[in-house]
Amino acid sequence: MQTRAGAEQIKPKNRRITLLDELRGLAVILMLIYHVLYDLTYFFRLPIPLNAPYVAAFQFFSGSLFILVAGMSCVYSKRNARRGGIYLLIAIGITVVTYFIKMPILFGIIHFIAVCKLLYAVIGRIVERGSGWAGLIIFGALFIGFAAYYYSQMNRVLNIPFPPLPKSFYKQNVLLFLIGNGSYGSADYYPIFPWVFVFLTGAYAGKIIRDKNADGHLYSGGKFRALAFAGRHSLSIYALHQPIILLILFVIFQIRVFI
Repeated sequence: MQTRAGAEQIKPKNRRITLLDELRGLAVILMLIYHVLYDLTYFFRLPIPLNAPYVAAFQFFSGSLFILVAGMSCVYSKRNARRGGIYLLIAIGITVVTYFIKMPILFGIIHFIAVCKLLYAVIGRIVERGSGWAGLIIFGALFIGFAAYYYSQMNRVLNIPFPPLPKSFYKQNVLLFLIGNGSYGSADYYPIFPWVFVFLTGAYAGKIIRDKNADGHLYSGGKFRALAFAGRHSLSIYALHQPIILLILFVIFQIRVFI
């Protein structure tokens, strides 16, 4: 049985949590793949079925993984307010740039995580004092319920006949950020509900792992260095990936014209 002293040796101070970096890197790569498909569809007019259930499920999984890891990471960070502020500045920059290219991202995944990190900086003590298992079960169940409602409106992964919210709720785009709107389309859209429940599920999962003193395994990764690298630089990659992808695709399609 591993002693607490032994666990502390596995968890050196100021060392990144390798497994979380790897999972975050995987999520970023999956989201980049989806955005390549999105760009091929909307900029280069290729007939890719983005609304097909398997594509929607792919997008759903990658976003969920990224947010889940963000929630777990907050438990181990003492600088959530600072990190949230950085995310917020980059999110604002993304909105400004996408507005000028007439494809505005008003509340994408970076906006969402910025809000969650700032929120956790305020309410993190509540999570710390609560029951990890109770939080995990409650917020996991809430996410499943809200996700079913959200995706039933989009007629994508699930087709459950829930009544849609009145469209008048979204006239001023206020609830657009708060509650998922199935009629709103964007390359990157993660409203507070239901996605905050994924974030809190991750936070409580991280609390359970830490409280059980089982987080030595999180530090002992390193088998997938490329994923860990992507995870360590996930914010920079996400902020810069779209113009790079579009440039590469533009060059490829120009080459095709001359062949």
